[in-house]
Amino acid sequence: MFDVMNLSDQDHAFRMTANAFLAQLSRWGGWNKAQKAKLDEAHGGGLFAAIKDSEKPESAEALLDFLAVRVEMAQKNFPRLLPGIRRILVNILSQPSPDCLNFIGELAVITDIAAVPGIELTGLEVKIFPKEKASRRADIALSRLGKTELADILNIHFNAERLDNWQSVEKFIADRIDQKIEKKTHGRTGQDLFIIPVLWGDLEFLSRWSTEFLAFFKAATNCLGPFAITEFSRDGKVWEWMIKPMHHLIQKA
Repeated sequence: MFDVMNLSDQDHAFRMTANAFLAQLSRWGGWNKAQKAKLDEAHGGGLFAAIKDSEKPESAEALLDFLAVRVEMAQKNFPRLLPGIRRILVNILSQPSPDCLNFIGELAVITDIAAVPGIELTGLEVKIFPKEKASRRADIALSRLGKTELADILNIHFNAERLDNWQSVEKFIADRIDQKIEKKTHGRTGQDLFIIPVLWGDLEFLSRWSTEFLAFFKAATNCLGPFAITEFSRDGKVWEWMIKPMHHLIQKA
């Protein structure tokens, strides 16, 4: 479909992983002409451009492994959602950073939520106000306890150097949630919209405020989750990317 020719300065292991991932997508099939054109035009942009100059090639390789697992999960387990998932993958491979990372968060949440017993993922990109032709769309529709709910995935990237106390962290999160809901609903009522936060940060930062995070989101009636995405090393050698519900991630660490 397209190659990683502009990644020649990366180590061999990463190039092999990147090419294997692209081959996986090519075998998948089902891409329409517009999607193929967008991918071909990217020439290794998007995600690859974002991590091309990474100082931690092991981390970059692990991120591709993390993404490849989600692609395989989607292909095997959620065939009726594949058109929407292809759209997400196009954005991962063509959008500039940090947008490409946000779409990784979206894909990871979708594949994880769809596998939860008792929850059925019924649609992607669903109108918030169904009767309106120009209605904004929610990322997902899900059914739980016999009720259909709409939710939008909100990726929150933390800069630990700028957020050195809980008050600043809390305000940052609350502002992002308010902005997302306002953007999607324009302050209108008549349709509940839940937010699924995806917290991006290093494990030390997420662990430091883990109790506060869980208390904040437990009290936030318009939120589901949160999930956390982070990278960490074992013995300073092997890098791994994970997405977990916040409390599970901290337990694993």
